[in-house]
Amino acid sequence: MQKHGFYLLLIVFISILVTVNGCLDREGGSPVSHDVRPETRVIRFSTVIREQPSSNAKTVLALEKGNLVKVLEKKVVGNEEWSSVECVPLSYPPMKGWLKSNDYSANMKNIAPNQGFIRGKNIYSRPDPESKIIWSDAHSVLSIIRRENGWAYCRLPAGMENGWIKESDISYEFPVP
Repeated sequence: MQKHGFYLLLIVFISILVTVNGCLDREGGSPVSHDVRPETRVIRFSTVIREQPSSNAKTVLALEKGNLVKVLEKKVVGNEEWSSVECVPLSYPPMKGWLKSNDYSANMKNIAPNQGFIRGKNIYSRPDPESKIIWSDAHSVLSIIRRENGWAYCRLPAGMENGWIKESDISYEFPVP
C-alpha cells in the first residue's frame, strides 16, 4: 500500500512540475503567450488598442462599445491578461494591436455589435423587402448606425451608398480567409 501512495505522490509532483514549466518560457521564466483559435468578440466599453501589451504603450486606435475584434493571441503580463486583436477591416491592412482581455465579451446578446459582415446579401433603400435594391449580392464589412423592426441601417465602406439590411443577413463573425 505504501508503494501505491509513493507512486501517487510522484505523479502529483510531476504534474505540478509539468504545469509550472509549461506556463513559463525556458530562459527567463516570464509568461508565455498562447495562440488561440481566432475568436470574434464585442467591445464592452470605450477603450483603446495599443502597440504592446502594456497600459503605457502607444495607442493604435480607439474602440467604441459594440465594435468587433478578432482575438489572435493571449498573453499574461504581470497580473493582467492581454489579447492581440485585429479590428474589423474598414481599411487595409486591418488595424492590429493589444487590449486587456476584460475589455471584450463573447456575449453579443447583452452588447449589440455596431459592426458586421454581409456575404451575398441585398442592401435596400428602406427597411422593406419590396423597396429598391441599392446593391445586390453585396459582400462587405459594415457599420450599423441604427436598428428598426428587424432591419439595420448601415454605413458601407469605399463610397458605397448607405442602406438597409435585414438583421438576419448580418454576420458577426470574421470571415474565414
